[in-house]
Amino acid sequence: MSLSKASASFSTSAIKSKSYETQLQQLKTATTCKVCKKFYSNPKILVCLHSFCLSCLDSLHTQEEDNCLQCPDCQKLTNIPQEGKDKLPNAFLLNRKLEEYAFLQKALGKVENNCEKCTGKSVKATMFCEGCRKFVCDLCVTIHKSWAEFSSHNLLKLSELRDNYQAYVPDHTSAPSCRSHSKECNIFCETCRREICHECIIKNHRDHRYNLVADSAKQHKKDMTEKLKSLDGVPEELDQAISKLESLSNGFSARGKVVSKEVKESFEQLEKVVVKQKASLLDQAANIVESKVKLLLNQKCMLEEVKVKVTSCHSFVRQTVQNGHIPEFFMMEEQMKDRISEVSKEFAATDLTPVEEPEIYFAINQEQVDAFPAVGNVSDGSILHVGSKTGDLLNGRTSFIVKEVVTFYIALSSAYYKMTNNPSEEISAEFQSLRDSSICPATVAISNSGFAKIQCAFADRGRYQLRVLVSGQHIIGSPYSFLVKPNADQFNQPLRSITKLTSPRGIAINKKNHIIATQETAHTVTVYGRKCKKILSFGSIGTEQGQFNQPTGVAVDDEGNIYVADTKNNRVQKFDPQGTFLAVFGGESDSQCGPLSVPAGIKISNEQEVYVVDRGNGRIVVLTQELTFKRLFGSPGQNLSQFQDPWDIAFDARGFCYVTDIKLHCIFIFSDTGDFRGRIGSMGTQKSRLNRPSGIAINQQGQIFVCEFGNHRVSIFHVSSEFVDCFSGGLSMVNPCSIVIDHDGFVYLSTSEAVHVF
Repeated sequence: MSLSKASASFSTSAIKSKSYETQLQQLKTATTCKVCKKFYSNPKILVCLHSFCLSCLDSLHTQEEDNCLQCPDCQKLTNIPQEGKDKLPNAFLLNRKLEEYAFLQKALGKVENNCEKCTGKSVKATMFCEGCRKFVCDLCVTIHKSWAEFSSHNLLKLSELRDNYQAYVPDHTSAPSCRSHSKECNIFCETCRREICHECIIKNHRDHRYNLVADSAKQHKKDMTEKLKSLDGVPEELDQAISKLESLSNGFSARGKVVSKEVKESFEQLEKVVVKQKASLLDQAANIVESKVKLLLNQKCMLEEVKVKVTSCHSFVRQTVQNGHIPEFFMMEEQMKDRISEVSKEFAATDLTPVEEPEIYFAINQEQVDAFPAVGNVSDGSILHVGSKTGDLLNGRTSFIVKEVVTFYIALSSAYYKMTNNPSEEISAEFQSLRDSSICPATVAISNSGFAKIQCAFADRGRYQLRVLVSGQHIIGSPYSFLVKPNADQFNQPLRSITKLTSPRGIAINKKNHIIATQETAHTVTVYGRKCKKILSFGSIGTEQGQFNQPTGVAVDDEGNIYVADTKNNRVQKFDPQGTFLAVFGGESDSQCGPLSVPAGIKISNEQEVYVVDRGNGRIVVLTQELTFKRLFGSPGQNLSQFQDPWDIAFDARGFCYVTDIKLHCIFIFSDTGDFRGRIGSMGTQKSRLNRPSGIAINQQGQIFVCEFGNHRVSIFHVSSEFVDCFSGGLSMVNPCSIVIDHDGFVYLSTSEAVHVF
């Protein structure tokens, strides 16, 4: 043999030897109990799919009242069978690895390997018989070659055995015997979900669904493999999130050193001015860095815990599906399904987005120096951070979406918080609706290192406030106010409806979110509370003060006063919040205005002026809050005749006026001075077209909501005239005629039959 070939052979042998050693070490690690640090002895499987020695289970914490064990890996509880711990499922995968470890040691010559065919004496084995599946000595090798009974057996050298040793590892499992007939169970009853024999079918399972064990196992394993796909890639995602957290925490630490250096250099220049503040600000910089790093490291630990659970479950189920242990598979099938669902839900609720970004700055100028005494206590470390499953870091974000899972992260490192044996008693949190003072439930999770996660998904939109108290004191950043906006499903169906109305027409909303509605044929005005319960009603048919004749439009000013378009009486009346008459305007006594004719829509502008749609005269009349005339305007060029049938009016944030014309099928636009600026829409039933537009309202995002009396729907446009969408509320929307939107984005719609809230 040439020197080069000998060298190559030696190199290959060395590589293989190293590979065997690695395999041996991996098997040793896998077969070592985490509790006793010894090789597993009669290992049992808990419901979380973690395994421990039977003897080690006695040392685990047992809750006597529940008779259960707590897993030291994931803290999940396992009920102990009535017969005792030894009736827990055997860890067949570990037993297989123990056999594999012992077999590989023999193949590699790591342990004494005696002949397994000879009896009564210890003779070193030199080969392995494939037929007998045992290690044999030289004498047994000679017998194998000379006896006809063994002549077909193939003998392997130990060096040949190593490359494919896994195929020869002993398997001591066998098909279970029928408990009733002592026969081999080769049928699986799908109805009873257990293995049976052929005789069982005739006696007890005739009408059940059953199949051959191998065929059932194949289908069940296929189903389990599909279910396992929900965890594919999850460990990798967790690895990426953990890696990013490590990078961010390192970035915080590095930037923190730079900040500390900048603080020191700046204070050296300003020592005479801020000598008393220097130490304080340095501590603040250190505390901020510490809190941010702690926040990230705590999140990293949480993700690592989730990864351990996911990885162990994924590995266990995958190995169980891939091996040939059919009885054990059926025994563990339901338990594995439950565990996959559990870890999948836990991963779905895990936020992989870092709760902080590496941003920490320090800058100083003369103005800041002058302001130091006022901002000496910038933070105590308890900073409120906000995150969401739907996007990036939301620190500083003040609005969310209905049903969006929002997570509030808190670093409990303030002077208020001192770690106790039960930290959950030190912290309390609540979400309160600023709309109706109701409390929205939240979940609070606290780690042992002083890191808290408060999570909530808001079922209703509106303004909320989060209050977080540690040891009875508000943390920095609490109370924290934010807005929950409607999602895309907002207009699929109404949140609630008021149906006991007689021909409802105009609607308005006051600051208390009470609904004020006119009832045209009942000649009354009714006020409803937040839960749509009637709290006030006033008016009757007539021409006296406080009486009405088919009222339509209604509006409310900032003081809660109510303005009603008394349509058939050709006037506008004003009432206080309790329904007491205050003033009236009909126009007869004002030469500039003249009498009103069939007034319809009425709205209060941003400047608290009263705008009346004088429908019969085809114009807009502007009044003061005291109902005195100010001015009037109409369509292009102030030619009032160009309005054919104006109905309602609304205002955007700029003060521009939007007037619907029910006969021209469009919306007129005017500036705050009454100058014509354009129009939106034309006759049609298609989207973006209008058919007899009536009520109109504009939300805080600058979207125009207009009722279409003819198309029985509501269309939405931008104030720049682009069409957005239309909806009918998932119901038969009959003749929508009035609409209003409150500050929280709730839409109130009046139809010929009811008032709906979206």
